[in-house]
Amino acid sequence: MSSSKTHTIQLAGAIFDFDGTLFESMHVWYGVLKTYLKQRDITPKDDIDEVSRTLSFSEMIALFKKDYFLEDSLEKIATDLRAIITEAYRHEVMPKPGALELLESMHKAGIKMAVASASPLLELELAIDRLGIRKYFEAIISVEEIGRGKTYSDVYDVALMHLGTRKLDTWVFEDAYHAALTAKHSGYKVLAVKDWSSANQEPELRDLCDVYVESLEELEVEYATLPQKMSPYKYLKSVLTIAGSDSSGGAGVQADLKTFLAHGVYGQSVINSITSQNTTGVQEVFDIPAQTVASQIDSVFSDIVPDAVKIGMLSSPEIIKTVADKLKEYKPKHVVLDPVMVAQSGGSLMHTEALDNLKNLLLPLASVITPNLYEASVLSDTSIKTKEDMLAAAHKLSDLTGATIVLKGGHLQGDALDLVLIDGKEVWLEAKRIDNENTHGTGCTLSSAIACNLARGEETLNAIKGAKNYVNGAIASQMNIGRGSGPLDHIYQHH
Repeated sequence: MSSSKTHTIQLAGAIFDFDGTLFESMHVWYGVLKTYLKQRDITPKDDIDEVSRTLSFSEMIALFKKDYFLEDSLEKIATDLRAIITEAYRHEVMPKPGALELLESMHKAGIKMAVASASPLLELELAIDRLGIRKYFEAIISVEEIGRGKTYSDVYDVALMHLGTRKLDTWVFEDAYHAALTAKHSGYKVLAVKDWSSANQEPELRDLCDVYVESLEELEVEYATLPQKMSPYKYLKSVLTIAGSDSSGGAGVQADLKTFLAHGVYGQSVINSITSQNTTGVQEVFDIPAQTVASQIDSVFSDIVPDAVKIGMLSSPEIIKTVADKLKEYKPKHVVLDPVMVAQSGGSLMHTEALDNLKNLLLPLASVITPNLYEASVLSDTSIKTKEDMLAAAHKLSDLTGATIVLKGGHLQGDALDLVLIDGKEVWLEAKRIDNENTHGTGCTLSSAIACNLARGEETLNAIKGAKNYVNGAIASQMNIGRGSGPLDHIYQHH
């Protein structure tokens, strides 16, 4: 090593940020927005550097268009910016001092490595392939694939799954404070690399991270061997689903458990009904005795206590009362309730007499409730045909329960529009409607993903936004199986 100050760390896996950590490339991102504006004789605002620092490429473009009142479409802006960026990655950006030597030494030591970057995949691959270093990485992952930036841990968690290493053995290498903070709060060891773009937060980085280096040339690595007393599952979260079984695997408990696995949490289940169903419809519903439902809940909470509970289909008044009684007894921190009444194929999943118990006993115990338009209409006794109707229904449900309401507006015309009513604040989440009829289990998956994010410590609105992004990606993957409305691709991020 060229530096007299040497840091030695033990690890089995490494997740590298690209820009500013491995490569001298932040100048490309800091300059592209200004270059674009200069070409149009527009004066940049003082916060323009901040715009490109914490957001994914698509998020950056959307904010850029809004802030500067640009008339071009998002697609046109993206194309113009990408042309500038692509040329720089194709010809200019180079690794930071010591980066190539570090990658080679880690490769020889058998350490698994991945890239987790905010840059688009095309640009990453252009630079990586130009230097012939693809062989070092198990995966190259962009936040564009994940759907949200590095204020969320998803990009690191997906990288970890590709590595197959334990979180305790895996270090995240970053140069930006917001990304290092996310990784640290998610349970990773974090090594911060000094970069000019984050110099204003160097004191915070030094305090936050496990190791701070002025240059990668200071670093030496060893293969990790952890003491037996240190559990690799120290940071593992658990989520419980209380719902019905779907024999086709697309919805209910089966969809919930797939979602839990995709989010890196440990899944547990309490089955209260068995349905005979497939992508064409529901053929039969058989309710489990209420005392058996209670026994399952007792078994879960007496051993592996869940960090969040997701509740789905509860078809009988006795089961609803039983679940409500047990929630009062065990008082889980987060309860996400998906008030399933009718299957997407049209089959009824709830007895009529169960509705009163749902409204009076269970809804007030939920922290987040995720009805679709039909369910919200029934629960709030409100006809919903417009955005204004959605808002009125959400306020009624909020007044009734005190919960955060996620009113899914997918059946309205136009783009997919959901309303979040949280602490009296209205937040509209809009996404382009995806042309895919295979959406069996969408509601189950959304509520389960919210529960996962809450269990992992995310604040409620971010948990909801992340869950919506996950569901959109699972639909956009275009899985197509079955003769009717097929299921989502719950593991699309890991293909």
